[in-house]
Amino acid sequence: MKFVAAKCPSCGANIQVDEDRKKCFCQFCGSQIFVEEAIQMIKGTVQIDFKNQIDNFLIRANEFMEQKRYSDAEIYFNKVLDIDATNKEAKEGLAITESIVTSNNIFIERCKIRPAGEVKTLLYINGQKVKVDLDHPANLMLPVGTHKIEFKRGICQSKPIHITINNRYDSFSIRFTPKLFTISAELV
Repeated sequence: MKFVAAKCPSCGANIQVDEDRKKCFCQFCGSQIFVEEAIQMIKGTVQIDFKNQIDNFLIRANEFMEQKRYSDAEIYFNKVLDIDATNKEAKEGLAITESIVTSNNIFIERCKIRPAGEVKTLLYINGQKVKVDLDHPANLMLPVGTHKIEFKRGICQSKPIHITINNRYDSFSIRFTPKLFTISAELV
């Protein structure tokens, strides 16, 4: 027999009940009591409010955004979403951090070595010439969006390659091969 604290549902008195029994009577008002219900009444329900913690995480995340520390901001937006998966500000902030490219996401490599005397191949992205030495593998960083990539050499030009970068996790490898009168290029 083990006695535990409980509360009478009828009169509200604090009582001791035998937790091994299903029913007992209140020693103050005489009402019949279901032991499990009386024990639960004394334990009650605890509501934990995470509002302050969420607010602090959002403040930290926004400070990191201002400092352009996007990976750190992403961590704090995710902490908010771990507590409240429907938090609009954290969802929007996370989407923004994921849309900011922070590392190289395009790898370009030439298939064969350029013979001496051959004109250099030039790289154009969205119609703009990009200053890069294509005799060696190149790593570039492009922002989120759709891009048109072309290779040109003299009058030769590759077919355009269209890529869409949706977030910072997207990356692409392109291999190009200059030939006598053409340039072939492909995503690999």
